[in-house]
Amino acid sequence: MRLFSLAVLALSVCVSGETHQLEAVLTDKLGVTNTKLLLSNVKSTKPEASLDFDGSISFPCVVRIPASIQWDEIRAQKYISTTVYEPGRLDILTDSEGNFLSISSKGDSFQGPNSISTTVDISTIPAGPVPETQAFLQKVEKEKKEKENAPQGSWLSRNWMYVAIGFFVLVNLGGGQ
Repeated sequence: MRLFSLAVLALSVCVSGETHQLEAVLTDKLGVTNTKLLLSNVKSTKPEASLDFDGSISFPCVVRIPASIQWDEIRAQKYISTTVYEPGRLDILTDSEGNFLSISSKGDSFQGPNSISTTVDISTIPAGPVPETQAFLQKVEKEKKEKENAPQGSWLSRNWMYVAIGFFVLVNLGGGQ
């Protein structure tokens, strides 16, 4: 039985995907509280998140989290934040790459009077249509080749208007007898 439960635990860890732990900062009039934001499956269709927070805070408070799960030199100083005015649940809007676009709070009637829900909602914006640049470049190249290979015509067919004007001027200047 124990072997079965270990196998189920190992399977659930493999299925759950990537897990990230980010530092979240809660700032209220009493001071700064550092806590952890636990994220799993952020790049999947069913992301999950929770806030490792069990204390009380005074409202309004500012919640600040890193702007991405990829914490590297480029994103090292980028944060997103929101001001929470009442007890509620945090909602994080992400893109398909795991970057956080915004954070907001929505009211939750099941929380205590001085608390934030430890459950965090994550909404993912689906990727939009991607332009087909390769097909466009092929089309432009094809049009360029067609224009180069198009018949130019003879000198007379390209300059007939100038010949006609010259002929008209010569006929009219010939004298009036």
